[in-house]
Amino acid sequence: MLKSFVLGCAILLFANGAWIMVLKSTTYPAILVWTLRLLPAVAAFLVAYLAPHDKIALGLSMAFCAAALTTLSSLLFEAIGLPADSVGFQGQAIIFLINLGSNALICAAGSIGGYLLARKSIRI
Repeated sequence: MLKSFVLGCAILLFANGAWIMVLKSTTYPAILVWTLRLLPAVAAFLVAYLAPHDKIALGLSMAFCAAALTTLSSLLFEAIGLPADSVGFQGQAIIFLINLGSNALICAAGSIGGYLLARKSIRI
């Protein structure tokens, strides 16, 4: 269970690190932005698929991790001079809540997919 959670967090760290490349480049393909935006769903899918139990709950926990990492990344980006949504503490709280809501939706889809695929593969 811990291994799957750590794998999901590693995917989220990769996605947040890749945003630095996106923000530093002047041109980038839109597909890259969408791919990075959907990586929390991939993380939730893998966590739900690999976890021995509590699959959906662990997959949904990726939403909180993704929102927290996004908020911390926003603070880091501002500190190193990259474009970031920065409007003080209240702004960061709003960024966290918006990211939590959107990540909860995409992580729910990934979690359910991982759960269903794991159930199907167990029956085979």
